[in-house]
Amino acid sequence: MPTWRVHVVAPDSQKAKEFKEQKENFKAAYADAGAKVTFEFPESNEKGADELIERAKALGYKADKEKFTDPLENVEGGADFW
Repeated sequence: MPTWRVHVVAPDSQKAKEFKEQKENFKAAYADAGAKVTFEFPESNEKGADELIERAKALGYKADKEKFTDPLENVEGGADFW
């Protein structure tokens, strides 16, 4: 199932952590690495992704979104890992 991934880049890792831990952002947090935090929203909630981008840009952070589809969800048949 496709999702919206929002990538936010803060000036430093402490500011990224503070942004990620804000009440309205915390539930959508997907991954973080230093000053970059990735948030994930269902495809049906593009408005939520856009609102998060607006909050990030209001603080002067870089933010963008992408539609993400997990490649393993589209594999025909089963996957044999053993």
